Amino acid sequence: MLETCNVSLKQLGFSISTVQKYAGIFKRLGSYMSENGIGYYDENVGNHFLCDEILQRLSDSTLKMYKRAILFLNETTNGISYRKKRKVKTYPMPGKIGEAGKVFLERFTSEFRPAERTICQYQTSLSRFAVRMAQDGVKLETLNETKVIGFISSVQNTSIYVCFPLRRFLHYLYTEHLTHIDLSCVLSSIKNHRAVKVPSVYTPEEIKNIESVVNRTSAIGKRNYAMLLLATRLGLRAGDIRTLRFNNIDWDNNVINILKFPGL
Repeated sequence: MLETCNVSLKQLGFSISTVQKYAGIFKRLGSYMSENGIGYYDENVGNHFLCDEILQRLSDSTLKMYKRAILFLNETTNGISYRKKRKVKTYPMPGKIGEAGKVFLERFTSEFRPAERTICQYQTSLSRFAVRMAQDGVKLETLNETKVIGFISSVQNTSIYVCFPLRRFLHYLYTEHLTHIDLSCVLSSIKNHRAVKVPSVYTPEEIKNIESVVNRTSAIGKRNYAMLLLATRLGLRAGDIRTLRFNNIDWDNNVINILKFPGL
C-alpha cells in the first residue's frame, strides 16, 4: 500500500523532495503499526498515529506535512482521486486605472494569444502599477510623466520586465483617449539587452547525437525520447508537444491531428 502511494506521488508530479518526505512519514507509520501490532490500515490508525506524533512535539510545519501525508494515504486507500491543491494567484486592479488594465489585458490576450508566462508577466506588472497609483491617489486624469518615472524607479531590479507591459498599456490608454498624452514615450529609452542565444539549428549528425544520449531504460526516459522525436523527426513545436493528447492521434492511419483553434 505504501509503495503504491509512493508511485502515485511521482505520477501526480510531486517534487522529489516531497516524495522523499512522504516516504519517510509512511516508513515511520509502518514502524508505528508494527510496534502496536496493527496489521491493517484505516483512517482511525492514521488519526491515532497523528495524535502520538503530536505528543512528540513536532513543529507546526512538520505536523502540516504529516497531516497532508495521512490525508493522501486515506484518499488513496479509499479510492478517491487525489488532486494537488494549487495556489490561485490574484492580481488586484484597483481604481479606474485598474479597470482600464483589465480591459487592456482581455484585448491583448484575445488579439495576440500570448503564452501563459507572458500573460502572467503582464498581469503582475499592471497589477503593481495599478496598486501603486491607487496608493498615491493617482487617477487617469492626473496620471503624468512624473508618476510613471517614479513607479519605474521604485522597481529598478525588475524594471525591464515591468517596462514593456506598462509601455504597451500606456500607449493603449492614449489610443483609447483615456489620457491626453502618450506616456509610453517616457519608457522608450529602456532597452532589453538580450544575451546571445544558443543556436536553434542543428546538423543531422548533431541531432542523432542528442537523441542517442537519452536514457530509455526508465519510463520518464522513454517519455522524453518520444517528445524529442516529435520535435526532431516531425517538427512539432514545444507548445504543440506539451498540449498533445491521446485523442489527437489517429492510430489507424498513423496521423497526428493538431487543431489550433478548436472552436473554429
